[in-house]
Amino acid sequence: MRVAGRVLNYEVSGSGPVVVLLHGYLCSLRYWDCVKPLLVERYTVVTIDLLGFGSSMKPADSAYDYAEHVAWIRRTVEECAGDGPIILAGHSMGALLALRYAAQYPDQVSRLLLVNMPLFANAAEARRELSGTSLLYRAGLYWGLHLLIWPLMRNLLGRFVMRQTLPLNFRGMEAYVFAGTAEARARSLRNVIERQDIAADMRELRMPVALVVGKEDRAVYQQNVSQGECYRGCEVLMLDGGHHLPLEDPGRLAQMLYGA
Repeated sequence: MRVAGRVLNYEVSGSGPVVVLLHGYLCSLRYWDCVKPLLVERYTVVTIDLLGFGSSMKPADSAYDYAEHVAWIRRTVEECAGDGPIILAGHSMGALLALRYAAQYPDQVSRLLLVNMPLFANAAEARRELSGTSLLYRAGLYWGLHLLIWPLMRNLLGRFVMRQTLPLNFRGMEAYVFAGTAEARARSLRNVIERQDIAADMRELRMPVALVVGKEDRAVYQQNVSQGECYRGCEVLMLDGGHHLPLEDPGRLAQMLYGA
């Protein structure tokens, strides 16, 4: 079932306890297509298009900050899952939003799974690391050329680039990466990824938390986890793979959701 309107666009399938899955930056609910079939026999699985992405509303005047993202997620969860509690999982930027959601509504989340969460010490480190990803990434996110770069990425050049960089399981879904607006991309980067406060959010948690880091993901993530006191209260799992563990090893992620 797909729903759109006064809440974020979402899909619901399966039956049982509710698992809510939040996708990451530049993506959509389709990101979980490899994980969802492994869960529906035991869970009610809710996948959500974040504000500004996928088929959700894309207000041009939104700040796309934590407050607005979390408020829309809350409104959507209330409609499709009631008062909870829910099992909540997020990937990348979706993990940051899942963490903030759980910090604000700790009684509504029974378990929390944070996958490939951007683990930056501060905004300067985030900008340095992300701008070093590639020339196209730097131009599209930090040089003010996003209105030119991202439409270009929708054509054959973009599809070629995506096929060279994304895991095999995601090929054929390239169009969903570009479904977000320029405002959603730029402001979510600035107001969520660069303005994270993981330590403060972690202090508010009351549920079991698993933090999953890819061994081939950015080295700074592993470094910050090893040095950060705020991660001592959660289970930290280092897995073989890069930044797209839900695509690279969906079975392992499904197992974690079963037993996290």
